[in-house]
Amino acid sequence: MADSRAALRYARALLGTAQELKQLDAVNTDVLLIDGLLKGSREFRLFMQSPVINTQRKKSVFTEVLKGNVSELMFSFLILLASKKREMIVPEIIEQFKIQYDELRGIMNVTLRSVSKFSPEQNTALVKKLQDATKKTVRLEEVTDAALIGGFTVSYGDTVLDGSVLRQLAVLKQQLTEA
Repeated sequence: MADSRAALRYARALLGTAQELKQLDAVNTDVLLIDGLLKGSREFRLFMQSPVINTQRKKSVFTEVLKGNVSELMFSFLILLASKKREMIVPEIIEQFKIQYDELRGIMNVTLRSVSKFSPEQNTALVKKLQDATKKTVRLEEVTDAALIGGFTVSYGDTVLDGSVLRQLAVLKQQLTEA
């Protein structure tokens, strides 16, 4: 819990500094690059989380791997995290940064679950309806889920719109058992 709060504070600080220096898009690109490294390389992820590797060694690896590949602001931020022995919460900081960045840019992440993929026309119509309703830019992630039997669900934030056959069967079962 304390790490989550710390990750949120660090993410907000990075976002605020990037805004002040007018480097927000560059830092977002760096965040996505580091996120890709963490998700794509088990060794890098274990290296970041290892309490056995000393701070100086981590700083030198950051210099070798990231110097010149990320902005100076992002590089300094990672060195600061290593100095404070907070590099193990970098994955949480990245997730919090992405959430804050999307919120700042008015981007809403939407998950569409359906038995089969929607056609491009259906996706476009869904995105347009959601954008009209929320006044935000929609980033759609489509997931196929055979358990739904038919229909689809749309989830964003704390909202779930459930038009699945699975849900309709559950409602019908509940009505029949109550009657």
